[in-house]
Amino acid sequence: MLVAMIESEQGVHNAREIVETPGVSAIQTVHIPDADATRILQMCLDRRVVAATDATPEDMKAKLDAGYRMLSVGWDFDLLRRELADTIKGMRSAVK
Repeated sequence: MLVAMIESEQGVHNAREIVETPGVSAIQTVHIPDADATRILQMCLDRRVVAATDATPEDMKAKLDAGYRMLSVGWDFDLLRRELADTIKGMRSAVK
């Protein structure tokens, strides 16, 4: 499965060409304005290309309802940041 990622202004500008590239199975949008992500989602739906995005438990259902079919749990940095915050919080509690 070939997943293309659109994450820059240049990628947004070339979105139609990327979505229509033979062999591309899925498109994941990250770090772009919501309006552009919505437009690219519609391109994916029109071309029957799997639309992918990151999701949280809070917004997962809405993203599935919108048409996204591949959801990631988040970026490595974000997961690391949350785990580190929890660890520091626990350490602070231990020394109080």
